[in-house]
This record gives sequence, C-alpha cells and structure tokens, in this order.
Amino acid sequence: ERQGKNNRPVRLGVLSAIKDRYPDTLMNLTEFISWFDSEGVDVIVLNGDVAYESDDMALILEHIARSPRPIWVVPGNADPVAGFNLALRQLSARFPNLISGSFVRLLQIGDVALVSLPGYYDPRFIAGGGGCQYYPDDVKQIAEIVKRSEGTPVLVSHGPPKGNHPNDLDYAFDAGNVGDARINAVMKAASIRFGVFGHILESGGRVLKGTNGKSVATGKWSKRLWVNAGSVSSVEQDLHDADSHQGMAAIVEFDPAKRRGRVWFQFRRP
Repeated sequence: ERQGKNNRPVRLGVLSAIKDRYPDTLMNLTEFISWFDSEGVDVIVLNGDVAYESDDMALILEHIARSPRPIWVVPGNADPVAGFNLALRQLSARFPNLISGSFVRLLQIGDVALVSLPGYYDPRFIAGGGGCQYYPDDVKQIAEIVKRSEGTPVLVSHGPPKGNHPNDLDYAFDAGNVGDARINAVMKAASIRFGVFGHILESGGRVLKGTNGKSVATGKWSKRLWVNAGSVSSVEQDLHDADSHQGMAAIVEFDPAKRRGRVWFQFRRP
C-alpha cells in the first residue's frame, strides 16, 4: 500500500523484452533499475518476453527482485507458461515484491488501476514449448476488470493494439501493422485512454495518442497515451528512424487528478 494521497501521480518503470541473460543485458537491468530508483518510480513493470528459457527466467527475475519496489510481471509470447509460473511461485517465497500479472490482473496504485493482458494473440508467434497465448474471452475480461477498479485505468499488454499508420506502435519492418484489433475494441468500450505495450522491437520508443500515427513528444503530458517500451536486451536493435540501441527502458507517469500521462526513455547506444 502506497502511503500518501491517492490522487498524486504514479510512476511506472517499464522493462520489456529482456529476452536473455547475457552479461550486458544484466548490466542494462542494473542501470535501468538504478535510474528507476533515482526517479522514484512506484512499481516496476516487466512487460512480457522476460526469457525464452525457464532457467534464464529464474535468474533474470531474481536479479530484478532485489529491488525493494513491487515488481509486476506480465508474460509475453516468448515466455514459457510452465517456467514462468514456476519461477514466480518459487521466487515469491523469498521476494514477496514479485507479483504475477497472469494471476493478478488488476494492480491498484492509488487512483491508477493497472490491468494486465498476459500473452499474445497470434499463435504463429507463440514460442515453442508452451508460450503464453491469450484468447477472445481473455480480452473481454478487461472491461469487467476495469469495472472493479478505481480511478484511471491503464492497460498493460506485451502485444500492441492494431494500428493503421507506419508510425503506429505495431508497425513491423516486414509485415506492416500487426496489432490485435480486439485490444482497440475493448479499450474503446472500457474508456481506457492509456496503454503500455511492446513486442514490435523496431517501434520501441514510440509514444502516440492512439492510432493514425499521432506522436506525443517525450516528457509531454497527454490526455491519451500509448507507449511501446522497446527491448532491454543488449542485442543491437534497429529502429524505424534509422537509429539503433543495445537496450532501452521507459518511465511512464500518470496524473490521475488531471487524467493525463507522460513518458521518457533511457537508451544504451552501440
């Protein structure tokens, strides 16, 4: 339970697509968590694709769990369900700040309600060995969860909504807009204006007002905010703007009193 006024701003430190346990990736995690500490984030969100292998999953989660902050872990398409659940179950005995976003779908922080959508919708991209996939009924549950929440709802999903513009969050190099239109529909139905997404690594670092490619400047408040948090992995990743990075993380802040959000990033350059 966070102390103080409920309606004060809430800061999320977002780590998405960690994927591997390379030394440089673990160094990225250490540096990004230090950045979160210095900026006073309230909760750390792991937004899918923590690791492909169960052993890597446990090591990465333990590395992050040393932070005293609550850590909400939402699986993506690459995370093996059995390994994910086992690692969370075993580690949470020693690190009670670890929270599974598969079982805890609503995380209420003051007047900000974080709602999770675990997994990914397209079976073609679900990792072998039991990766996490969601189904239409899972998406429909989001509206019911929002009804039980208080204040400003924020959807946290590894996969993004469906876009219609090359500047949208879901625009992939070789396939165009690949997001899930059911996410768009449920966000509209449940009046969810804020979302934290990932998965399309080349669109990492993009901040939009929804679809149609309407960007929001880094650090600028907006009444509607969708963000692609990119990838923490130290494997070099090219972006749409012809830039590249070897790891990135985001801080997303929500002001429930004024129903607005803003975001800024930290990159590790090649």
